[in-house]
Amino acid sequence: MITREELENRYSQHSNHELMGIIDNKSSYTELAIDVAMNELANRDVLEEDLILYKTERFIDVLDYLQKNIVDDLKLWEKIIFYVMWFPFVNFILRRRYLEDDYILKLRQANYYSWSGFLSFFILLPFIGQNNLANILIFVLYILLFVVVLRYDELFNRKVIKKKLYQEYILNKK
Repeated sequence: MITREELENRYSQHSNHELMGIIDNKSSYTELAIDVAMNELANRDVLEEDLILYKTERFIDVLDYLQKNIVDDLKLWEKIIFYVMWFPFVNFILRRRYLEDDYILKLRQANYYSWSGFLSFFILLPFIGQNNLANILIFVLYILLFVVVLRYDELFNRKVIKKKLYQEYILNKK
């Protein structure tokens, strides 16, 4: 168990912004840690500009999260690429930038379209190669299945993902 003195020593090394982050994220810390952080801030000459800057940064973080995970989704051409290029190695290369930039919604959509393309292909696989007319029909069916997958994503899947991301964000910030 960490003592008050240990926390005071540790928090004396923290910046004002780090201490404000502790106070702002109360659910992640004990009452003792919050109390020590508040006392440490009270003992410092914290300017109003520091508080405004901290709150502005937090607001920008929230806007960035909402933009990345509620507003921005895959473009149509990206959906098509993930639907057609469902191969794991190729898919990983394409999804990597979303992972690096913390685009959770885009990652989940990329997985959805990749799995949908994979399943659509294997549903139609037994009919491939029988004759040219059948191959054209299979290609048309593959495209039609993409349209069904796209509509399902627009009407149901994306709403569920966005709702979950919003709830996760709210729960993590309390």
